[in-house]
Amino acid sequence: MIKFSYVDVKSITSDVPRSEFSEAEIDTLADLILECEGVLKPIFLQQVDLEHYKVIEGDLEYYAAVRAKEKNLRQGEMINAIIVSPAQEQSIKQQLNFFKKSQSLNVPEKRENNASTTNFDGVESRILNMESRQNNLESRLNQGFDRQNSIVQNINQKFDREIQEIKSQIPKKSQPLEAFNTLSLSELAFRLKTANITGKTAEKIIQNIERERAKKPFESLGDIIERIEGLGDKRMISILDTWSRTLFL
Repeated sequence: MIKFSYVDVKSITSDVPRSEFSEAEIDTLADLILECEGVLKPIFLQQVDLEHYKVIEGDLEYYAAVRAKEKNLRQGEMINAIIVSPAQEQSIKQQLNFFKKSQSLNVPEKRENNASTTNFDGVESRILNMESRQNNLESRLNQGFDRQNSIVQNINQKFDREIQEIKSQIPKKSQPLEAFNTLSLSELAFRLKTANITGKTAEKIIQNIERERAKKPFESLGDIIERIEGLGDKRMISILDTWSRTLFL
């Protein structure tokens, strides 16, 4: 099943150089992303490790998202993307190549000049032919817009469901000492992340908490600071301040 997600732009890399695209294209698309609050066509990503991704499809959109973040750090921080699992990667790439090939085959061929069409009947025939192609092109464009709108609606509905699911998973209020003694490791990781403690630092603190509270419960916040390496006075104050402002306490 295809997974739609919001991904932090700074956790994404691309093997395609930015120089492959014009800065005008990137800048224009960045403005559109900020206006629409997201890319109309989600980019396809391969997960490299726990917190890093690589672009499979959508390099221009990725670089435009990077530019959007430079223009508006908060609004351009995340990009909507499709995370491709290893089992899906081959079939996803085949499907993308199929659509690329189909689009290239549907591009109208350039007409060659022919001396035999210089008479009136030939001119009239060419005009009718051009009108027919124009009508076909408009029809394909309208069909494309309809499909795109349908895709966007489905994506928005899925995002709404995911947001509701995330809201339902937000931990309920608890006292700080109780939180350190009883929260699961995943809940602790989530709460530490809200206090800007992530990566290896967060992993080390969580491992220390798990080990120490298994020996005996923490008796006070001072006891936590004394027993947990990486949680000094200043960091603990910062954590409690963040938790109180985010309604965790």
